[in-house]
Amino acid sequence: SPVLGPAGLRIRLDAGRGSFDLLPVPGAVSGADFNYRLGGGLLRFDAAGGAWDSSVTSGVSARDTAEVRIVELTAREALNGELKFELEPVLARSDDYAAHPAYWRLGLRAEIRNSALLIHRLPRSGAPGCWLCAASDAAVDFRANIDGEPLGWLSHPYITARTAVRLRPGETVRVRFAVSFGATAELALESVRRCLACGAGQMADLASALGAIYGLGPDLLSSVPDLADRKS
Repeated sequence: SPVLGPAGLRIRLDAGRGSFDLLPVPGAVSGADFNYRLGGGLLRFDAAGGAWDSSVTSGVSARDTAEVRIVELTAREALNGELKFELEPVLARSDDYAAHPAYWRLGLRAEIRNSALLIHRLPRSGAPGCWLCAASDAAVDFRANIDGEPLGWLSHPYITARTAVRLRPGETVRVRFAVSFGATAELALESVRRCLACGAGQMADLASALGAIYGLGPDLLSSVPDLADRKS
Protein backbone atom coordinates (compact mmCIF):
# COMPACT_ATOMS: atom_id res chain seq x y z
CA SER A 1 0.00 0.00 0.00
CA PRO A 2 1.16 3.62 -0.47
CA VAL A 3 3.38 5.24 2.13
CA LEU A 4 1.49 7.39 4.63
CA GLY A 5 3.37 10.60 5.36
CA PRO A 6 6.16 12.47 3.56
CA ALA A 7 8.31 9.41 2.94
CA GLY A 8 9.43 10.03 -0.63
CA LEU A 9 10.98 6.90 -2.07
CA ARG A 10 10.40 3.64 -0.23
CA ILE A 11 12.79 0.69 -0.70
CA ARG A 12 11.81 -2.77 0.49
CA LEU A 13 13.20 -6.27 0.46
CA ASP A 14 10.57 -8.98 0.07
CA ALA A 15 12.04 -12.28 1.26
CA GLY A 16 10.70 -15.55 2.62
CA ARG A 17 10.31 -14.16 6.11
CA GLY A 18 8.33 -11.08 5.10
CA SER A 19 8.75 -7.57 3.71
CA PHE A 20 11.44 -5.33 5.19
CA ASP A 21 12.01 -1.58 4.75
CA LEU A 22 15.60 -0.61 3.98
CA LEU A 23 14.95 3.04 4.91
CA PRO A 24 13.49 4.45 8.16
CA VAL A 25 10.39 5.92 6.49
CA PRO A 26 7.06 6.53 8.31
CA GLY A 27 5.45 3.19 9.13
CA ALA A 28 8.66 1.28 8.33
CA VAL A 29 8.74 -2.45 9.05
CA SER A 30 12.28 -3.73 9.25
CA GLY A 31 13.30 -5.12 12.64
CA ALA A 32 16.68 -3.47 12.02
CA ASP A 33 18.62 -0.65 13.63
CA PHE A 34 19.59 2.15 11.25
CA ASN A 35 22.76 4.21 11.30
CA TYR A 36 23.17 7.15 8.98
CA ARG A 37 25.89 9.51 7.85
CA LEU A 38 26.04 12.60 5.66
CA GLY A 39 29.18 13.36 3.72
CA GLY A 40 29.52 15.85 0.88
CA GLY A 41 26.82 15.04 -1.66
CA LEU A 42 25.78 11.65 -0.28
CA LEU A 43 23.49 10.46 2.50
CA ARG A 44 23.84 6.81 3.54
CA PHE A 45 21.66 4.57 5.74
CA ASP A 46 23.08 1.27 7.01
CA ALA A 47 20.96 -1.50 8.53
CA ALA A 48 21.52 -5.02 9.78
CA GLY A 49 18.74 -7.57 9.49
CA GLY A 50 18.79 -11.14 10.72
CA ALA A 51 19.77 -12.65 7.36
CA TRP A 52 21.27 -9.64 5.57
CA ASP A 53 23.12 -6.34 5.88
CA SER A 54 22.11 -3.37 3.75
CA SER A 55 23.15 0.14 2.85
CA VAL A 56 21.18 2.72 0.89
CA THR A 57 23.08 5.74 -0.44
CA SER A 58 21.20 8.77 -1.79
CA GLY A 59 22.53 11.54 -3.99
CA VAL A 60 21.24 14.43 -6.09
CA SER A 61 22.81 15.23 -9.44
CA ALA A 62 24.72 18.50 -9.62
CA ARG A 63 23.88 18.81 -13.33
CA ASP A 64 20.35 17.46 -13.78
CA THR A 65 17.02 17.50 -11.98
CA ALA A 66 17.61 13.91 -10.94
CA GLU A 67 18.46 11.76 -7.94
CA VAL A 68 19.83 8.27 -7.42
CA ARG A 69 19.60 5.55 -4.77
CA ILE A 70 22.33 2.91 -4.54
CA VAL A 71 21.31 -0.22 -2.63
CA GLU A 72 23.83 -2.80 -1.43
CA LEU A 73 22.65 -6.10 0.07
CA THR A 74 24.97 -8.68 1.60
CA ALA A 75 23.51 -12.05 2.52
CA ARG A 76 24.44 -13.71 5.82
CA GLU A 77 22.56 -16.80 4.65
CA ALA A 78 20.97 -17.84 1.35
CA LEU A 79 18.65 -15.06 0.21
CA ASN A 80 15.92 -15.52 -2.40
CA GLY A 81 13.64 -12.53 -2.76
CA GLU A 82 12.77 -9.30 -4.48
CA LEU A 83 13.96 -5.71 -4.12
CA LYS A 84 11.23 -3.09 -4.57
CA PHE A 85 11.39 0.67 -5.15
CA GLU A 86 8.13 2.55 -4.56
CA LEU A 87 7.08 6.17 -4.90
CA GLU A 88 4.09 8.31 -5.79
CA PRO A 89 4.88 10.55 -8.78
CA VAL A 90 3.82 14.11 -7.98
CA LEU A 91 4.10 16.22 -11.13
CA ALA A 92 2.71 19.43 -9.67
CA ARG A 93 3.69 22.23 -7.34
CA SER A 94 3.55 20.96 -3.76
CA ASP A 95 0.91 23.51 -2.67
CA ASP A 96 -1.29 22.75 -5.68
CA TYR A 97 -1.04 19.01 -5.10
CA ALA A 98 -1.78 19.29 -1.38
CA ALA A 99 -4.93 21.33 -2.15
CA HIS A 100 -6.27 19.06 -4.91
CA PRO A 101 -4.44 15.69 -5.05
CA ALA A 102 -7.19 13.90 -7.00
CA TYR A 103 -7.12 16.56 -9.73
CA TRP A 104 -3.34 16.41 -10.15
CA ARG A 105 -3.37 12.62 -10.36
CA LEU A 106 -5.34 12.94 -13.60
CA GLY A 107 -3.80 13.43 -17.03
CA LEU A 108 -0.80 11.15 -16.45
CA ARG A 109 0.24 8.47 -18.93
CA ALA A 110 2.99 5.87 -18.46
CA GLU A 111 5.06 3.92 -20.97
CA ILE A 112 8.27 1.90 -21.14
CA ARG A 113 10.99 3.25 -23.42
CA ASN A 114 14.58 1.98 -23.62
CA SER A 115 14.00 -0.11 -20.46
CA ALA A 116 13.01 3.02 -18.49
CA LEU A 117 9.62 4.12 -17.20
CA LEU A 118 8.35 7.44 -18.58
CA ILE A 119 5.34 9.28 -17.16
CA HIS A 120 3.95 12.21 -19.13
CA ARG A 121 1.80 14.83 -17.46
CA LEU A 122 -0.40 16.74 -19.86
CA PRO A 123 -0.52 20.56 -19.65
CA ARG A 124 -2.82 21.54 -16.77
CA SER A 125 -4.04 24.81 -15.23
CA GLY A 126 -1.57 26.88 -17.22
CA ALA A 127 1.38 24.60 -16.37
CA PRO A 128 3.15 23.08 -19.38
CA GLY A 129 3.43 19.35 -19.88
CA CYS A 130 6.38 17.55 -18.31
CA TRP A 131 7.99 14.12 -17.96
CA LEU A 132 9.22 11.95 -15.11
CA CYS A 133 11.62 9.10 -15.84
CA ALA A 134 12.63 6.17 -13.61
CA ALA A 135 15.37 3.68 -14.48
CA SER A 136 17.73 1.15 -12.95
CA ASP A 137 21.00 -0.54 -13.85
CA ALA A 138 19.31 -3.86 -13.01
CA ALA A 139 16.55 -5.69 -14.89
CA VAL A 140 13.33 -4.36 -13.34
CA ASP A 141 9.61 -4.77 -13.87
CA PHE A 142 7.72 -1.48 -13.67
CA ARG A 143 4.15 -0.77 -12.64
CA ALA A 144 2.84 2.82 -12.55
CA ASN A 145 -0.72 2.30 -11.21
CA ILE A 146 -2.00 1.13 -7.83
CA ASP A 147 -4.78 -0.79 -9.53
CA GLY A 148 -6.01 -1.38 -13.06
CA GLU A 149 -3.58 -1.53 -15.96
CA PRO A 150 0.11 -1.14 -14.96
CA LEU A 151 0.84 1.32 -17.81
CA GLY A 152 -1.09 3.69 -20.08
CA TRP A 153 -3.46 6.28 -18.63
CA LEU A 154 -3.18 6.16 -14.84
CA SER A 155 -6.14 6.17 -12.45
CA HIS A 156 -4.04 6.35 -9.26
CA PRO A 157 -0.35 6.85 -10.09
CA TYR A 158 2.09 4.91 -7.93
CA ILE A 159 5.41 3.58 -9.21
CA THR A 160 6.68 0.14 -8.23
CA ALA A 161 9.93 -1.23 -9.66
CA ARG A 162 10.86 -4.84 -8.83
CA THR A 163 14.06 -6.79 -9.36
CA ALA A 164 14.89 -10.33 -8.27
CA VAL A 165 17.60 -10.96 -5.68
CA ARG A 166 19.35 -14.35 -5.51
CA LEU A 167 22.34 -14.49 -3.15
CA ARG A 168 24.42 -17.19 -1.53
CA PRO A 169 25.90 -16.61 1.95
CA GLY A 170 28.52 -13.88 1.81
CA GLU A 171 27.50 -12.59 -1.63
CA THR A 172 26.69 -8.92 -2.27
CA VAL A 173 24.49 -7.26 -4.89
CA ARG A 174 24.43 -3.57 -5.78
CA VAL A 175 21.47 -1.93 -7.56
CA ARG A 176 21.12 1.68 -8.70
CA PHE A 177 17.73 3.34 -9.14
CA ALA A 178 17.35 6.88 -10.46
CA VAL A 179 14.50 9.32 -11.03
CA SER A 180 14.64 12.42 -13.24
CA PHE A 181 12.41 15.25 -14.41
CA GLY A 182 12.40 16.93 -17.81
CA ALA A 183 10.43 19.16 -20.14
CA THR A 184 10.56 16.43 -22.81
CA ALA A 185 10.84 12.64 -22.78
CA GLU A 186 14.29 12.85 -24.38
CA LEU A 187 15.61 15.25 -21.74
CA ALA A 188 14.23 13.11 -18.91
CA LEU A 189 15.81 9.97 -20.40
CA GLU A 190 19.18 11.65 -20.88
CA SER A 191 19.10 12.97 -17.31
CA VAL A 192 18.26 9.63 -15.73
CA ARG A 193 21.03 7.85 -17.68
CA ARG A 194 23.63 10.41 -16.58
CA CYS A 195 22.44 10.15 -12.98
CA LEU A 196 22.66 6.35 -13.00
CA ALA A 197 26.28 6.57 -14.16
CA CYS A 198 27.53 9.51 -12.10
CA GLY A 199 29.98 9.18 -9.23
CA ALA A 200 30.22 11.00 -5.90
CA GLY A 201 32.08 13.92 -7.50
CA GLN A 202 29.10 14.63 -9.76
CA MET A 203 26.60 14.89 -6.91
CA ALA A 204 25.37 18.17 -5.43
CA ASP A 205 26.83 19.07 -2.04
CA LEU A 206 23.76 18.52 0.17
CA ALA A 207 25.07 20.40 3.21
CA SER A 208 25.95 23.50 1.16
CA ALA A 209 22.57 23.32 -0.59
CA LEU A 210 20.79 23.27 2.77
CA GLY A 211 22.86 26.23 3.89
CA ALA A 212 21.93 28.22 0.81
CA ILE A 213 18.23 27.41 1.11
CA TYR A 214 17.79 27.84 4.86
CA GLY A 215 20.53 30.39 5.61
CA LEU A 216 22.59 28.08 7.84
CA GLY A 217 25.94 29.51 8.90
CA PRO A 218 29.33 27.75 8.68
CA ASP A 219 29.22 26.82 12.39
CA LEU A 220 25.97 24.88 11.96
CA LEU A 221 27.04 23.33 8.66
CA SER A 222 30.24 22.03 10.21
CA SER A 223 28.19 20.11 12.79
CA VAL A 224 26.01 18.36 10.19
CA PRO A 225 28.32 15.32 9.68
CA ASP A 226 28.54 14.80 13.47
CA LEU A 227 24.77 14.98 13.87
CA ALA A 228 24.27 12.60 10.98
CA ASP A 229 26.46 9.92 12.59
CA ARG A 230 23.94 9.44 15.41
CA LYS A 231 21.94 6.25 15.46
CA SER A 232 18.24 6.71 14.66
